[in-house]
Amino acid sequence: MTSLAPDARRRFETLRSRCLEMRSIARGVGGQSGPPTEDLSTPALDRLLWVFLRLLASQQALDRFLRSTSDADIRARIEEARKKLESAPQDERFKRSLQDSVAAQETRLQNYKKAGDNAEFVRLELDRIEAKIQALAESSVNRQDPDALSSQIEGVSESVQSTETAMRELQQITGIVDQMQEPPAILEADWRRVAQ
Repeated sequence: MTSLAPDARRRFETLRSRCLEMRSIARGVGGQSGPPTEDLSTPALDRLLWVFLRLLASQQALDRFLRSTSDADIRARIEEARKKLESAPQDERFKRSLQDSVAAQETRLQNYKKAGDNAEFVRLELDRIEAKIQALAESSVNRQDPDALSSQIEGVSESVQSTETAMRELQQITGIVDQMQEPPAILEADWRRVAQ
């Protein structure tokens, strides 16, 4: 949380607050009073919120990477290295060095393009998961059967597997390493302490 930019942090906090608000309304509809008990859906919602939070951090890292260079800059370096290669002396050392330089710049260009594709994928996944979390939280108001809601959330959680796989692949670019196996208790956390 502390590494997120203010807009990303606000987006996450708004989504978490919406879940808590819907849970409170659902409890009121269900006639529960007194101190809240843990819903069966809380661990699954925590998992979805955890994925969403990690995606926000990945998006931020990818955007920072993409801002640090440009497609045009890399292409200009490739062109420059190719021109030097064409006019290089016949010495093999020079040619090998310049060929390697061209290859390195082409690898950079591929990495840049892949990072752009990954950033777009992360943006789409953020929107998709945010909508799913909101729909699930809102549907809890209309459902009296916590098992049905929990089952629905687990189904969405399973669809997040592809997102989590992609996130592991993004770790090479973003440097964000997820060492937690289980998501933390996001909905039940004391947010004043977490958000500091």
